[in-house]
Amino acid sequence: MWIYPKKDEYLTIHLKGLSEKVQMAETLIQKVQDTLTSKKIDSSQNLILFLQSIDLQKFQNDHFSLDNIVAVVICTKQFVSVLAKKGEH
Repeated sequence: MWIYPKKDEYLTIHLKGLSEKVQMAETLIQKVQDTLTSKKIDSSQNLILFLQSIDLQKFQNDHFSLDNIVAVVICTKQFVSVLAKKGEH
């Protein structure tokens, strides 16, 4: 099963098990995916290094949770993106 947060970013989930259970899991994953949006942020290498150096969980709590924003920051070596619940701020 492929999940496409953005056309140039791919996440893969591999499910194993009884076909009925796998189908149920795929349906649930699709429902959750439909409620989310992803935004890749234009970022410099310095910003990426900075975000890798801090506690992202604390950053999210300080800047998102306190304002009731359901979102997470995803920081890899190549890019930064925000995954958020659709309809949020």
